[in-house]
Amino acid sequence: MKNKARFSEFRFDEELETIVWPNGADFAPEFLYQQLFPGFSRMPIQKNGAA
Repeated sequence: MKNKARFSEFRFDEELETIVWPNGADFAPEFLYQQLFPGFSRMPIQKNGAA
């Protein structure tokens, strides 16, 4: 990540639906989405205390 030239080698993997690098590194799509939309929650928050 510190080497800008190496970092710029990423590509979008359509099967994984995330960005990947030639060395096998990737980010989980959920992590990327959470970084873009910090208030987003996949599961609705129950307001009545029900689990």
